Amino acid sequence: MSPAETALNALTAYEQGNSEAVDQLLNLRKELLSKISFGKPKPSSQSYCTYNLLEEWFAIYNSQIQISNGIAAIKKLLLWAKHNESVQTIEMFQQPEWKQLVQLRGPVEAILHCRCRKCGKEFLGMGTSGFSDEAGWICSVCGAVIFRSVYNLEPAPVCKCGGKTFSNCPNCDSKEFELLQTSSPYGYFSNHTWQRVN
Repeated sequence: MSPAETALNALTAYEQGNSEAVDQLLNLRKELLSKISFGKPKPSSQSYCTYNLLEEWFAIYNSQIQISNGIAAIKKLLLWAKHNESVQTIEMFQQPEWKQLVQLRGPVEAILHCRCRKCGKEFLGMGTSGFSDEAGWICSVCGAVIFRSVYNLEPAPVCKCGGKTFSNCPNCDSKEFELLQTSSPYGYFSNHTWQRVN
């Protein structure tokens, strides 16, 4: 059975309330990470896609919020990958279901819970992919996030609600922080909006 089919079966069982399905999904995620990290034997391109989709499932699972349209998008992508064994990850990122996942979680890998090394204030940050050149500016009033290019040197954008935004420490603007923990972007963006600006 292919990795995509194994994940699809376990995800279906998870949706049906099978308590063993969570362990199956977690074990498959761990197994695929090991193959990808050590490359022996060299993992199939389908394994990479399946691993990425299991990371999305894990983020939804960790958010402790029922996001059924996110699970449905993951299942459709697993079905697509199952029938396209030589699929490349970049092709998956172009699928409408992947774009639906990004719409649910923003262009964020993790919500960063930080403590400023200069003044000690705790604040949130946006952990974006290493492939992204965007910074997340968080509104201090409503928590909405505005993403814009890190090369944009204009003053901080103003939120639609009128609130000030920050991408560094909101107290002293220091970029130096200690990472305390991370949390799921699915959970954060179930209660907050995001947008991209130029």
